[in-house]
Amino acid sequence: MVEERPESAEVLLLAAGAAIAVGAIVVVLAGSAGHPSVGPIGLHRIGQALFVAGFALGGGYHYVLGHGLQAAGFGCLAVAWGLLFVDWLLEPLLSGAYIPLLVAVLALGAALVVLGIFGDAQRLREIVPTERVTGR
Repeated sequence: MVEERPESAEVLLLAAGAAIAVGAIVVVLAGSAGHPSVGPIGLHRIGQALFVAGFALGGGYHYVLGHGLQAAGFGCLAVAWGLLFVDWLLEPLLSGAYIPLLVAVLALGAALVVLGIFGDAQRLREIVPTERVTGR
């Protein structure tokens, strides 16, 4: 029997994908337009906020499906984009530690996502036999 994803997972997946896609478009447009602003906020900051929301929603999607490592990884990626969102505040406060902290959170998030993917692949190999079955 094929397992179906819960409807809440579908909604989270669509929302995460949309937020990340729109965020990417906004950041690229803001960069190509010379960093325009919308009121006191730079347009690229709106794109970064959409990245934070998209990765947080992606973490929720994996959490609903029971993929703990991927959920934690997406959470770390959301935190990393959040750190980039407030770089103007954290860089003076943390001085030399800001960039290493940002890189560490990004690396941890990426590693957790990759480990979760490999764990899922291993579980799938245990469930589905991969050996060839001959006709005899």
